[in-house]
Amino acid sequence: MFFLRDLKALALEKLKQKLKSLCMSDSFPKCIREVYTSTYEQDRAMRSVVVNAAANHVHELVSKRAFQDLLRDGGDFVVDYFKELELKVDLIGI
Repeated sequence: MFFLRDLKALALEKLKQKLKSLCMSDSFPKCIREVYTSTYEQDRAMRSVVVNAAANHVHELVSKRAFQDLLRDGGDFVVDYFKELELKVDLIGI
């Protein structure tokens, strides 16, 4: 009805493309906050995209003040982020 699945798929694809440049900017933590405040916990698609982007750039993000503040705030993102990091560690066998 109303092509919502198509719209969600398009929005997800656009977010993935935007994150290629955004994840190293100071706006990335704001984007994460927006995704987590505007989506339902059960609707994992957008949340998974930002969590995966953050986990893929862990070494660069750890020194950014805005990202550190996001981690200090806690919440669902932090839980999802550390789960994703654990999966990545398990994959490389550390």
